[in-house]
Amino acid sequence: MFPEEEDFHNVGVVMNKKSEHIISENMQLHFLEIPKVIREWQEDRMDPWDDILARWLLLFPAYEDEKLTTILEGIAMEKDPVLKKAIEDWERLSSDKDFLRLYEAREKAIKDRISEIETAEEKAAKKAEEETRIATKIEIIHNLIKMGLPIEQIAKAADLSVEEVNEILQK
Repeated sequence: MFPEEEDFHNVGVVMNKKSEHIISENMQLHFLEIPKVIREWQEDRMDPWDDILARWLLLFPAYEDEKLTTILEGIAMEKDPVLKKAIEDWERLSSDKDFLRLYEAREKAIKDRISEIETAEEKAAKKAEEETRIATKIEIIHNLIKMGLPIEQIAKAADLSVEEVNEILQK
C-alpha cells in the first residue's frame, strides 16, 4: 500500500492541503499492512510477544504457518487472555460445519462479485479501445478528404468499402 514506508502501521491525519495545518488531532487514519508485519516477523525485526498490534495482525496469516500458530497460541496461553478467547472462538467456529458452509458461501459470493467487476472493467476497456480506434479512423478519413484524396484510395487505406467511407462522411 505504501512502499515508501517501512513500518506496517502508519497513521495519517486530516490536514488542510493548502495551509498544511492539521485540522484535527482527534481524527486519524490508521493503515495496517499485513504483508509488512509478516515480513518484519519473518526477519526477526518484530516480536509478537512484545507487540500487541502485530500479534493481532499476525492472526490473519497464522492458519498458513504452523510455527506462527504455535507462537500465537503460546502468547495466548501465557500472556493474552483476549487473544486466547479469539483463538478458541475461531477454532470453535472453524469446526462448526454450518458456520464453515456460510463462511465459504460468503467468500465465494465475494470472489464472484470481484470477478464480475473485473469482467465488466475489461469489457469497458475493450469498448473504449474500440471506440477510440473507430474515432481515430473517422478522423483520418476526414483528414484524407481535406487533403483531396479520392474516396476509393481512402477506402482502401482505411480497409473499408467506398459505401462505408461515404456513410462516415455523411455523419
